[in-house]
Amino acid sequence: MSTDPRIDAYIAKAAPFARPILKHLRVLIHRALPQSEETIKWGMPHWMEDGKNVAGMAAFKAHCALVIHGDGRQGQKDDGSMGQYGKITSMADLPADADLAANLKAAAGRVQTIGNALKPRPAKTPEAEIAMPEAFAAALAKVPAALSAFAAFAPSHRREYLKWIVEAKRTDTRDKRIAQAVAWIAEGKKRNWKYEGCLSRQRTIPLQVSRPLPASASCGGTFQRMWVTSCGVAKRHTMPSRKRRASSLPQLRPPSTETSSSPLALRS
Repeated sequence: MSTDPRIDAYIAKAAPFARPILKHLRVLIHRALPQSEETIKWGMPHWMEDGKNVAGMAAFKAHCALVIHGDGRQGQKDDGSMGQYGKITSMADLPADADLAANLKAAAGRVQTIGNALKPRPAKTPEAEIAMPEAFAAALAKVPAALSAFAAFAPSHRREYLKWIVEAKRTDTRDKRIAQAVAWIAEGKKRNWKYEGCLSRQRTIPLQVSRPLPASASCGGTFQRMWVTSCGVAKRHTMPSRKRRASSLPQLRPPSTETSSSPLALRS
């Protein structure tokens, strides 16, 4: 394996406590991954297999970090540090060489088999089928247009209606939902048809201030945002405004009793 002189320089510039740790990890990675390629990624030493990241290490002011791509945290409490092995401050903080080598080889093996070192995500468990309620089936049968439209829906859209109906806790609520569902389905509407293609327009409505604010105020207080959607649904959310520098705010002047009754007058 050829070495990268940039990594030599990186280790030489590291703090004295970090140099033996980095040198040890470098030798260990060379032994475990003899075909890997050294490089610098994100400003820290990295090792790659077939152009894919496998492992990396870094030195900071008070600790080192080791990253093996695709591995989660290795039984250590999350201390906010980079990598899976926490803050490495001495050789004693490193796991056994055999364990590190096994994890490195496993990551390289994933590169060879699936094209990257990331562990494949587990397949999602399919949701259980929802049985058709007898009352809903009878209501659909009375409206041929609804029955044919429901049969033409995708399974996910049929499931949305079934879930909505079976989640009703009271009989009268379930009956109302069935009647509404049949009416919508007969028109070819899905369960959440109100939100389809719903592009929102946003405008900001500032709150009126009940009293004058000092000119040194550095924050604009609170404001409301209202979203008026193309479906006719209006949503309002009140949130604190972001802090701004006082110099960026408009200057305040006392309200004029002759021309304005507003408690605040803003000078543009």
